[in-house]
Amino acid sequence: MATKHELSVFHIEDEDGNAHRTHDKLEWLRSFKHRWGISTDVDGAKVSTVFLGIPHDLNGSLYETLVFGGEHDGSMSRYQTRAEAIAGHEEMVHRVKG
Repeated sequence: MATKHELSVFHIEDEDGNAHRTHDKLEWLRSFKHRWGISTDVDGAKVSTVFLGIPHDLNGSLYETLVFGGEHDGSMSRYQTRAEAIAGHEEMVHRVKG
């Protein structure tokens, strides 16, 4: 579980999709120019999964899947690694497809 101090640390991804801590806010901001994400349109809804760059919960989750529109609008899941995020994205797509 992440500590309060760890939640204030920025993260960037390397070319292989591994997240690394950085205390350099400028480096973190520049990394968003090439921020990783995937999006899938499903039956009038959009499933979007992105690298957040800072932990968004006490588990240290750096990736988030969110559904926009449709019956599952607002459904969300968070993950600690890109591999988990890709698998979670596919699971959410299947859920939205029903």
